[in-house]
Amino acid sequence: PGYSTGMLPYYVAYGNGRFVAIGRNFGRTYSSSYSTNGLTWTAGENVTNVCALSGIIVFGNGLFVATGDDGTTSVAGTTTVIYTSTTGAASSWTNRGTTIGVVGDISRSGVYSTDLGLFLLVTSSTAKTSPDGATWTTRSVSGNDCTWANERFFVTGINNSNVGNGTIYYSYTGVT
Repeated sequence: PGYSTGMLPYYVAYGNGRFVAIGRNFGRTYSSSYSTNGLTWTAGENVTNVCALSGIIVFGNGLFVATGDDGTTSVAGTTTVIYTSTTGAASSWTNRGTTIGVVGDISRSGVYSTDLGLFLLVTSSTAKTSPDGATWTTRSVSGNDCTWANERFFVTGINNSNVGNGTIYYSYTGVT
């Protein structure tokens, strides 16, 4: 069975006792919805300070981290920036002023390592890590997807210097 979120959800994460979905309303505005049980959802609310929450969403250390359009334009190639929220409610998202790729990036993924206390966000053009969701460091790898398992981060696919080389990268620290 399916349950209406009041929008077209692109991504969903769980944390702080709630599910948070980000995506697009049935018009051209972007929104976030949330649910405490995954069955009953708030209607998709317009995000008040974000043009488009339409990329990655991940939860860790009491914080939802998402990516979206910076709001300066609505065309491909616009800078994608990082937003954070403790609740996922539409009015609660904070623009962290950190870019992570462009809207046209073909892949986006994110993960949080509880072991390291570190977020990792990956797009087809860049990767960034953060211990707190506010301060971000650019890393030398980019890719299609990422995960945390067996005490290390894994990133698939693309290296900035060798696009499409089909490699899986791993790091015990998220730094190298």
